[in-house]
Amino acid sequence: MDLFVFYFILYLSCLLLQGLGYFLLSNWSPNFLLLLVIYISFLKGPLTGVVNGFLIGFFADIFSFNPFGTQSFLFTVISYITGRQKGRIAENNPFAQTVFTVIIAILYLLLYLFMLRLLPKIIRKPIGIADFSFLLGTALSAALFFRLIDRWYILWQKIISNR
Repeated sequence: MDLFVFYFILYLSCLLLQGLGYFLLSNWSPNFLLLLVIYISFLKGPLTGVVNGFLIGFFADIFSFNPFGTQSFLFTVISYITGRQKGRIAENNPFAQTVFTVIIAILYLLLYLFMLRLLPKIIRKPIGIADFSFLLGTALSAALFFRLIDRWYILWQKIISNR
């Protein structure tokens, strides 16, 4: 139950950060939900990652203007791919985290644009620099985000063990 509360607070925090970041920085904002999906999947493996990826995507779909189900599908696929890399990449190396996040963010963007092309009622806009601008914000904040979540999890464990 305590782990559920931790993840729930983490989901809400990232959802609020995502909205606030987009409001303040527009397209240059990091995709905090994508970072959260990568973090959980990379740490816990593909099964836990897929469940969390779907839930994170579902909540993102509820609060976004994207076609319903796109974020759920994308985060589920991304979490499975990321979870399969558990143990293959140095999880405590900030450079490896950043490079891996860039690769996953590019894959996320390509899958997202492909899905929008498949949906017939979506207005097709040309692909521009704004579509790729979130990559820079996500890549630059990946190592710091993962470090903060690690620290927060350790602090959460200490609080729970002191009860």
